[in-house]
Amino acid sequence: MTGELLFSIPFWHINGDPVEGSVDWALQFQKDNPKGSQRSNKGGYQHDLDLKKFPYSDQILKLSRSFPKFKIDQAWLNVSRKGNYNDVHVHPSCDISLVWYLTDTYKSLRLRDPQAYGMHAFYEPLKKEGLIMSDTISLDTTAGDLIAFPAFLPHYVMPHEKDTVRISVAFNGNLI
Repeated sequence: MTGELLFSIPFWHINGDPVEGSVDWALQFQKDNPKGSQRSNKGGYQHDLDLKKFPYSDQILKLSRSFPKFKIDQAWLNVSRKGNYNDVHVHPSCDISLVWYLTDTYKSLRLRDPQAYGMHAFYEPLKKEGLIMSDTISLDTTAGDLIAFPAFLPHYVMPHEKDTVRISVAFNGNLI
């Protein structure tokens, strides 16, 4: 008897280089726009971005050229300090979620298998076959990286444990 995995989910991780001045831009944006929003974030700062004024659009386009064609409909800045995190969430009403990292994340982003809740009965027999099953994957992203995944994929961000700031820009898009 052998086991197989079916119905894989597309995911992209493009290694990029840190962009000089991007962290300073983000911190200045937060200073200039101190009233953030509360979504999935627990603590930390989130604020919508005007895509017409976003200074790093060319960087995102360059990094995402291997992705399916998409149009960005929404973007926001995330700034986390020690103890800040994001609860499990998805991005409804869009096809693709992208995250561009301005700082290292120390494996803080977790992606959940959307089938995991219905699969628990299968895990034990598969473990006996020697297959290692996990309902969560940790991503090791560093400053400059861009990731993309289907917007229905549940994900969350672990509490920030460093004394430094953790910064990313998130995007919602639709395939064209």
